[in-house]
Amino acid sequence: MPSARPSEPGGGSFARARRRAHALARAGRLDAWAVFAAALALRLAHGAEIRAHDPFFASPSVDGRVYDAWARAIAGGDLVGDGVFFLGPLYAYLLGAVYALVHAVAGDGADPSARFAVARTLQLAGGAAAAAGLCALGRRLFDRRVGLVAGLGLALYPMAIFYEGTGLVASVQMPIAVGVLLAAVRAGERPGAGRGAVLGLAIGIAALARPNALLFAPLLGAGLAAAPRGEARRRRRARSAVSPPGSRSRSPRRSRTTASRAASGCS
Repeated sequence: MPSARPSEPGGGSFARARRRAHALARAGRLDAWAVFAAALALRLAHGAEIRAHDPFFASPSVDGRVYDAWARAIAGGDLVGDGVFFLGPLYAYLLGAVYALVHAVAGDGADPSARFAVARTLQLAGGAAAAAGLCALGRRLFDRRVGLVAGLGLALYPMAIFYEGTGLVASVQMPIAVGVLLAAVRAGERPGAGRGAVLGLAIGIAALARPNALLFAPLLGAGLAAAPRGEARRRRRARSAVSPPGSRSRSPRRSRTTASRAASGCS
């Protein structure tokens, strides 16, 4: 009868390490969803409150009035205008897309405040997504505890909730900033043309919202230039932590050499 196949050395440890890695990944996803739910609940409550009690909810002023008029012109078909962009154009175009969508769904008879309500709700949801993204970022760079503290910190931060309910570009800056950082971390973990292009696109979007975001691009470039070697060491440590002890004690070439020497000595 054929003999039973012996188990590999350290196979149990390897399986336990893989199960633990999967459990940690699942816990990280649950953490991000929990942070998102908590942040969204607070932000939707804030949105309902300002719509019911803020007398300026549907009457923006100063920069908010400029963005509102600009967005209405874009929704009406004037995509470029005839002047210079003295404010970052991204928020006006995002707002214009929301206005056009509301008009397409509700028609001309819609409540004028409906477009503001839809825009604010989307902004508040974006803020909740930023909190979840920051939770994932902290966990990825440090550990689960750091991710939870960072995500909940942003989820509960009063000024973030306040600005996400305004008609200002600050309402979309946090999701964009977290997106840039996530893209930078991914590009540093595994450099390549695709991930580099995604990072460049994210930085370009940030610059369309706030042009001074370009001042941070050299810092990201310097960080990425130093990241690959450190990341390679981190990946080697991670692989060695979950590899069976017998599989990393010697290389295949060395094993074959040792076996051949033993065979020649017995002959």
